[in-house]
Amino acid sequence: MPADTSEGRARRLGYGMAWFGGLLTLVSLGGWCLQSAPHAGLIRNDIPFGHSTYTAGAMLLVLPWLVYAALNAGGIRRAGWAGIAVVAFLARLTTSSRGGVLGTVLVGILAAGVAVVRAPFPRRPRPHVALRSRSPRLLP
Repeated sequence: MPADTSEGRARRLGYGMAWFGGLLTLVSLGGWCLQSAPHAGLIRNDIPFGHSTYTAGAMLLVLPWLVYAALNAGGIRRAGWAGIAVVAFLARLTTSSRGGVLGTVLVGILAAGVAVVRAPFPRRPRPHVALRSRSPRLLP
């Protein structure tokens, strides 16, 4: 992977964002666990931004980068990135943010749409080929 190509720069940027997302996830969930130890599960996760909706938004922004890193890695690294992506999703759940729930639904719909568009489905036959096979007189 040469670093001077645009593909190499994009890959480095993707992994850099994933590392940042992993660090942000661990800081958020770790800080929340330490803060809420006496009140386990009773307070919303607002670490590190001071508001649960901001934290939920940050987790939703880093989640695609973590999934990107998991899909492009191999072996034990893939499992590590996938684990951090799951932890980021759990950190999003600890925020109890309604905006985070809406964002999660929208990201899920977008991800499903991208998966359908990029799936290697067989191509549809061209309409004129279908018409020709049914009635040879319609098209020359």
